[in-house]
This record gives sequence, structure tokens and C-alpha cells, in this order.
Amino acid sequence: MLKRIVGIGLTGLLLLLVSAGSASASEGTAFLTSNDNDAKCFLASVLVDVEEYQFVMTCRNLITPPDANRLFYQAWGRRKGVADDPKTKTGGLRFGKGAYFSLGDISTGKLNGRAREAFEEVLVTAEAESGAGQPTLSALVVSGAMQDINFGSASQSNLKFSPTSTIAKVTLVPTPKSVSAVPQRSVGETAARVFFTLLFIIVIVAVVISIIQRRSASR
Repeated sequence: MLKRIVGIGLTGLLLLLVSAGSASASEGTAFLTSNDNDAKCFLASVLVDVEEYQFVMTCRNLITPPDANRLFYQAWGRRKGVADDPKTKTGGLRFGKGAYFSLGDISTGKLNGRAREAFEEVLVTAEAESGAGQPTLSALVVSGAMQDINFGSASQSNLKFSPTSTIAKVTLVPTPKSVSAVPQRSVGETAARVFFTLLFIIVIVAVVISIIQRRSASR
């Protein structure tokens, strides 16, 4: 029972190390160039799930078609830890698999897709047919190794506060609306003004009525 537990623990540790190595190998960027031509490609890959990488690729100066006998550009990933076989030029074998696996055909200089295996190098070859099973290394166009993502200065925040610094607490108070100054009057003064106003109106009305009656009597 103890041996079984130890074996399960060692197996889990091995899988953890393998997955960690895969992430560092395939999650990153690659610049693909060549000394024989002006073609250039850029690939970015991100680990989105367990043993699953999503990548995008763009190329410049790829002549279409490559030549009269080869009409397609195909991208390949080199499996991590697998070296080329100089005798066959198709890559050494590892657990029945070749050193390279296809990432897909490049159409109009672009490619995006997903990979289920870790890869540490990317290359582009010219192929006679679409979806070739093995890369034709003699028709290599560009290649480049995967590099870790360089976050640069983006990983450092531009906002730097001292641990002992304090921020003054500010209480926001709504700005009072401007109110025209109105003189304040007492209740007595207001009542007097109302009384004299009514008295004035009554006098005016009485005068008007008196004038009307006199004119009526004179007729």
C-alpha cells in the first residue's frame, strides 16, 4: 500500500514538472527569420487550458506561390526535447512521433489555431501539397525559437505610493445655489403695509363711485 501511494505521488510530481516545462516552452513569442530571404514571421502563443495553446501568426514578404512545384506555406512546431535526425531530415522519433507537428497552412500571410503539444521552435516550409504530414526541411523558409513573454516595464505600476503616506480625507459638499438677498421684515411691518394698501384701494374705489354718482345726478 505504501509503495502504491509513493508511486502515485511520484507520478503526480512528474506530470506537474512536465506541464510546467510545456508552459514555459510554448507560452511566449517567436520571431522567424532566415539568412536566405527577406521573409519574416511573428508568432505569439498563450496557454489557455491544460496542454492546450492558442496561437496567432503573421508573416511578411512571403512570395506566393513559393515556386512552380511548391504552392503552399505550412507552419510547424518542434516538440520540446526532440532533436532533428540528420539522416532522414524529417526529425527524430519520440514515443512514435516525429520531431515536428503541423500548426497549419498559412493563408494570406496569417495563421491562427490551437496546439495540444508543447513546442520550443517554429518553422515555415514550402510544401507541394496542403496539410503535409512531415516538413520538407530542404524547403525551409524561416524559423525561430520560442522566447518567454517579455512584459518589460508593463509589469511595473506607474502609481507609486509610500507605505507610510496618507491620503487626506475630503468630504464633498454640494455647492449651495445663489439666492438673491431679500431684506427681512417683521410681522408688524408686513401687516401695516397690507392694511395701508387695502385702505388706499378702498379710498380709490370710494372716489370713483362718488364721481360716477355725481355725473349720473347731473344728467
